[in-house]
Amino acid sequence: MDELTAVKLAIRMEEKAALFYSEAARQTNDPQAKKILGKFSEDEEKHGQFLQTLVDSYYIKNGSFDPPDLTATEYPVNKDGPIYGKSMKELSSHPEPVAAAVEKFALAEGEAIALYRKLSAESQDKALSEFFAKLADWEQRHLDLLRKQGESFRAQRT
Repeated sequence: MDELTAVKLAIRMEEKAALFYSEAARQTNDPQAKKILGKFSEDEEKHGQFLQTLVDSYYIKNGSFDPPDLTATEYPVNKDGPIYGKSMKELSSHPEPVAAAVEKFALAEGEAIALYRKLSAESQDKALSEFFAKLADWEQRHLDLLRKQGESFRAQRT
């Protein structure tokens, strides 16, 4: 897959992730999760916009790309979990869909990280390589929180 095709795939992945997180935030009754998942959704929207700007200015117009400042969002955490402030039992009478959603989100973040790392490694443009590496790092923060939340949910089952 060429770089432009990969970036367009990344845009679709970011759009899909933004919708997933937005829907999860809308559906939860956990105020902390609503806030964090909402921020995740905003992050994914930003990533998609950054990538679309890259396509428009660098690939389509054969111009230059001035990478934006990629300052990762800070996320508040609670003792019961890095995303959910409530225990699994408090979230729902059937909490498994919440735990399954966390695992699904983690898989999607892992795919995005792999794609961005590949693009970073293969890019001939230093600025682009750094841009993709920073996106991978930002997504890694999401993945780390999702994994910690998954661990928290698994511990609550025992």
